[in-house]
Amino acid sequence: MGFSFSPSAQNQSSHKLADWFLTAKPIAQPKLRLFCFPFAGGSPQAYFNWHQFLPASVEVSAICLPGRAQRMAEQPLNSIEQMVQGLVPALAPALVPVSKGKTQTPYVFFGHSMGATLAYETMLELKRQGLPLPAHLIVSGRRAPSEHGQARNLSSLPKAQFIEALKNLEGTPKELLEHQELMELLEPILRADFAAIENWRPKQHLPFNLPITAMGGTEDHRVSLSQLAAWQEINQQKISLKTYSGGHFFIQSQQDAVLKDLTHILEQIPQNTVSGDCSQSNFDNTSFSSAAGM
Repeated sequence: MGFSFSPSAQNQSSHKLADWFLTAKPIAQPKLRLFCFPFAGGSPQAYFNWHQFLPASVEVSAICLPGRAQRMAEQPLNSIEQMVQGLVPALAPALVPVSKGKTQTPYVFFGHSMGATLAYETMLELKRQGLPLPAHLIVSGRRAPSEHGQARNLSSLPKAQFIEALKNLEGTPKELLEHQELMELLEPILRADFAAIENWRPKQHLPFNLPITAMGGTEDHRVSLSQLAAWQEINQQKISLKTYSGGHFFIQSQQDAVLKDLTHILEQIPQNTVSGDCSQSNFDNTSFSSAAGM
């Protein structure tokens, strides 16, 4: 079964849930919702078949950023802030509490690489607005905010150097890189996503107080295990750390193991679960101290 493609408003100010999220198998009354955030250059199809391997009562929705899938005609966004500004108004109606501290349906955030950063920043904005937070945050293949450091500048490279840089990164098949017409479509999306990460600076904030799981590949040269474990710094509760054999895209090479662990996490969340943290956060404009590396 393919994703359900709802007509897009085809403009950057659109905040409809149907524009921002694609659901492979809609459920009339799900017991839990899983929102999946994309890696750089990723489309909703990256999570296309996940619903087949997760509990039947879980509705899986993948974020569709401008420039991909049914939003192909829209200009890609080149900042995390812009993405959050579109995402949160789209999400908010689904998170209106039916009673204090509870959501209509419990939900979980999963984000890989850039998606982890986007999920994290979306949570910060939800918290700032006093909206219920996820029952669980799962960050994958991404350094903790305090380990962000200075990202390598890829977004502004000349075309030939940009393609060469992509060859050295996991995630873009060689066949795609050599397909000129497809790359004409994908290149603006990749450049925008890379710019979003390169220009992102984490904010100081009070720690969250909810379950967090950090997943990483043992051969991921972009994210060390210590940089992954540093997600503990943003949370009061002790986070869970899970590692898998493989590089940066272990969620593809080790999909069975990842989805098995994800199923276990989802099955532990009771219906109508109370958000781990509904309080507002204090922010300032000070960035975390930088660490070396991308």
